[in-house]
Amino acid sequence: RHRPARTAGLVLIATGISGVAGGEDDLDREELPIFVAIDEADERGDMDEVNRLEARLWLDGPCAPEGRVGGIERGLFLEMNGIALAHPDSQDEQEPPSAVNDLRRIAVPTLVLCGDLDVAHVRSNCERAAAEISGARREILAGVAHLPQLEAPALVNRHIASFMPNVEW
Repeated sequence: RHRPARTAGLVLIATGISGVAGGEDDLDREELPIFVAIDEADERGDMDEVNRLEARLWLDGPCAPEGRVGGIERGLFLEMNGIALAHPDSQDEQEPPSAVNDLRRIAVPTLVLCGDLDVAHVRSNCERAAAEISGARREILAGVAHLPQLEAPALVNRHIASFMPNVEW
């Protein structure tokens, strides 16, 4: 944002956009129960259940079967997310500045990747980013959720490799 000349290209994966209205407050009806269950487990202090449910949400996808992604990938998610959940939220955490109005200022080749099993508001963010960033290319990744780089790294790498010739070094 502050040194655009240092950026040759941009790859956004399952992107969030600060300043976009809605987000988790504007959930798809099919997704709402899992967010409610996460909040309830968190209120009870059951971090193991929060971790399991967040794996279901972010790794499997909110409308896909629980355990869709297993093996090493699931173990890694649970371990990493467990570490994050073990650290209490910072009281100093501040809302990031809005980036929604900066999208049109991005002037480098941009690839936007989004899993078709990701939550609705993330898919919407990806669509918006691709629409507002001049010349951006959006790719929908079939059969993956919010963490395609974890569950399908070869697929993500192929998309990035095909995008790289568009970037001037």
